[in-house]
Amino acid sequence: MNGRKAKKLRRIHAERHFASLAADVPVTENSAVCESVYEWVRAARKAYDLSHIAFAFPMIKTFSLSDWFDPVGAVAGVIAKRRALITPHSYDERAYPLKFQGESVLDTEFSVNHDWGKNLREVGCLAIYEENGYKVKIPAELAYNLANKTMGLVCVPPFHRGAMPNWTIIAKIQEVSADISLKRQRS
Repeated sequence: MNGRKAKKLRRIHAERHFASLAADVPVTENSAVCESVYEWVRAARKAYDLSHIAFAFPMIKTFSLSDWFDPVGAVAGVIAKRRALITPHSYDERAYPLKFQGESVLDTEFSVNHDWGKNLREVGCLAIYEENGYKVKIPAELAYNLANKTMGLVCVPPFHRGAMPNWTIIAKIQEVSADISLKRQRS
């Protein structure tokens, strides 16, 4: 068997394995997680000035990543694609395929359905969902802000595994992004 065929078989095997793992997670649990993420992002935006922060959710896996991984790198790639295509009147809501370091995303830690994806986008959280592969939508308002300001991208912490947000780092990302945006506007 040649190398391409072996790699394709490994990828297919991994996709099936990850699909079976995802099938074990009840839909109600996914919905409860999406609701808690929505409430957390909404509360964080009320409590802190996060005007230059977008959030990414949920954690991802690729063939080479053996554990759940922060989706920020993959979402940043999609944001770069979306930003390159923006024009003053480009308000499309199309979804962009998600890759990380050239590899397709094989699984997400939680399933995000269409309704939760829309709700999360409304509070500034870019939700990865599955539809013929894993994709993410970048809302027009966020795309416009990305083209005209600097935005920081922060992963929603995996609270179910005991992770907590580091507000010092998030505040610094907000500060630096706002400062760069202000300097851009002045130049």
